[in-house]
Amino acid sequence: MITALNAYFGSTIWQGGPTVPNITTQTVSYALVQGDFTPERLILMDVAGANTVTIPADLTPGFPLTIMAFGAGQTTIAPGSGVTLKSVDGSHKLRTQNSTATLVPLSLNVYLLFGDIIP
Repeated sequence: MITALNAYFGSTIWQGGPTVPNITTQTVSYALVQGDFTPERLILMDVAGANTVTIPADLTPGFPLTIMAFGAGQTTIAPGSGVTLKSVDGSHKLRTQNSTATLVPLSLNVYLLFGDIIP
């Protein structure tokens, strides 16, 4: 029965339940690309020193993504030229190792950042 349902729906999505995140690991500072704005994206910044995730201009708005300071280095989320990054108190840095933040594209070149962040 399960095989028949998978064939009919084209996947196991009908089963519901938790999904597995689409994880990528970066070991140096990183500029986001269009492909990062896909469902369930988790970017692990596994960097020993301070590092930056840059949001370049003109990416087409897509799904939100989560960024984690996986390594010991502090991660800063930096808007590129022409990009507006909205957050509480202008916070753009993940607070400490294992902190996470979610980046939500609101419109072309406008993003919302929230989570375990500091100014």
